[in-house]
Amino acid sequence: MTPYVRPSALGVAEFCPTSVALSEQSGIGRSAVLSTAWHAKLAGNDTLIGELHPEERKEVSNWGTPSDTKVEDLTLRWEDAEKELRVQVLERDQLLTEGTLDAAWVVTLPDGRRWAFIGDNKRSSWGVPDGADCLQLAAYGHGYAMLRSCVGYTPGLWSGTDSEWTWGTPVDLTSPDALDLWLRVKRSARNDARNLAGDKARAVTGEHCRHCWGRMRCPEWHALSEVSEVVEIDSDNAANLLLRAQSMAEHAERIKDNVKVFAERGGVVKDPATGKVYLPTVTRGRESLDKEALLKAHPDANQFWRAGKPGQMFTWRKP
Repeated sequence: MTPYVRPSALGVAEFCPTSVALSEQSGIGRSAVLSTAWHAKLAGNDTLIGELHPEERKEVSNWGTPSDTKVEDLTLRWEDAEKELRVQVLERDQLLTEGTLDAAWVVTLPDGRRWAFIGDNKRSSWGVPDGADCLQLAAYGHGYAMLRSCVGYTPGLWSGTDSEWTWGTPVDLTSPDALDLWLRVKRSARNDARNLAGDKARAVTGEHCRHCWGRMRCPEWHALSEVSEVVEIDSDNAANLLLRAQSMAEHAERIKDNVKVFAERGGVVKDPATGKVYLPTVTRGRESLDKEALLKAHPDANQFWRAGKPGQMFTWRKP
């Protein structure tokens, strides 16, 4: 059977043919375990949540359950969504990509046509290339719209850490833009080193590497930081490796700070593969409690203060 690329990997596979195989070799990290448990909980299965470490369960419990949302003057109720649907994207009976769509709604338009709204639950929308307009949702949108006989779809992301929906650009499947998007999905699904040969199968580095699950196994990624492999640590090399790592981290932070200043002063930092430009983004400030003002209004509020558990930090000190 010809291997296929999962929808969530399309955004990186579009640029790097080796990313899919590298990601599959990397196994499942704790971040993926937490995300899987959270998705299972949203689908009504608390089994995986119960298997997490207590601190991990506490973290996942803070990721909000998707709320009802209003899109284009329409109210979409979470409890009415079709959930956990396996969606395939095919071309002439050939499987291009297949995955699980978290949520979807079908709405009948005034002219009688059907329109789909598709939603994907993410720990954070910041970790997704292109946000709600990403190739993962484009694949789901095309597949689900065909499955439910819809003329188009609107993609959306639910961010668990921010507890909010972000909706992308509506896609009319009869439009030229939809055709361009479909061609991108198809090219990305086929841009897989497992099915390619020669130079076409080589790794390609760029901005997309930050979203690649397998980058720590990629020789090209390590070559960027002049580290060819991860060596086994022992008593003879541990101190030297740590010093090298600390030195590399300091140099890396200095480079990043200088690039940020360069961009702020009008310099162009452009990735040649994706065409994306490295620019500052204004984020919403975090809400916090004004302890001083609270105690001034309610002097006895100190009784509700709770101290965190003791932790540990590593630093150089005398034994």
